[in-house]
Amino acid sequence: MNGFNEAFEIVIGHEGGLSLDPRDRGNWSDGAFGQKGGILKGTKYGVAAHAYPTLDIRNLTLADARAIYKQNYWDRAACDHLPAPLALVVFDTAINSGVSRALGFLAQTKDWRRYLDLRLQFLQSLSSWKTFGRGWTRRVDTLRTQAQQWQDAAATPITRPSAPAPPVLYLYSQNRDPNGTLRPDWTSIAVDAEGRVLLGADKRPRTVYMPPELAAAKGLK
Repeated sequence: MNGFNEAFEIVIGHEGGLSLDPRDRGNWSDGAFGQKGGILKGTKYGVAAHAYPTLDIRNLTLADARAIYKQNYWDRAACDHLPAPLALVVFDTAINSGVSRALGFLAQTKDWRRYLDLRLQFLQSLSSWKTFGRGWTRRVDTLRTQAQQWQDAAATPITRPSAPAPPVLYLYSQNRDPNGTLRPDWTSIAVDAEGRVLLGADKRPRTVYMPPELAAAKGLK
């Protein structure tokens, strides 16, 4: 699929502004949790100091984040070559847990539902689950709903309006049946919007005989 912009709008909704939570390893550059050499630079729009230690996280713009997401996550995870729901969950996982791990889950399954199960199992195994588990679960659950919506949208056929039926010109005539009784006949002739008679393949007017009972049902007398 080629849905980076749509996927970005969804993923960025899970990411907040600048976070300087010292309990989050991702917020530290050159070290972690206040250890010697560690600098608490934070995370902004999901772009973490741990992954980008030389980046000015505090002054990062949304446009900067979009460029990073496209080049370092969407493209590196080859999301353009995945079906829509799977591309979305792989993209989000690459941002949240790294491209290598996102591709590792993908090597195990191509089913996006099973993929999210694997992701949640991994997150539950982390020592920081007690601290961040509730938010991670909410993110996976929301992503599951969004992926299902993408799949449903992809499965919905596109309906195109049918061409309007041409106007019909009704002609009245009287003919005698084999017994000599005079009877009315109605014939419908298709015409275009300007009243010109539409011709069939034989170059003759396209007509349809209308028996009296049908004419009566249409209010013709």
